[in-house]
Amino acid sequence: MRKSTKIYLMLIVLTCLAFLIGLTEVSNTWFVIILLFSTFIKGKIIIDYFMGMNKYAFRWNNFLTLWLGVVIFFVLGGYFFDS
Repeated sequence: MRKSTKIYLMLIVLTCLAFLIGLTEVSNTWFVIILLFSTFIKGKIIIDYFMGMNKYAFRWNNFLTLWLGVVIFFVLGGYFFDS
């Protein structure tokens, strides 16, 4: 099996996992953390392999990873500080 096929299957599995967690309609803090962690992993895979940033300079790859982390941090902050 090619590497791109394995990566694509991993994205599908993580997306299905997020969907199944969403179907439970349980608003548990651990579920939110798991969902955001899987979202970070999927974003990192897309940045590295489908955008091809793993071939370029270390700082460009880190810039996009930092941007992804900041967005997920704000989503997590919005969840915890929701009134």
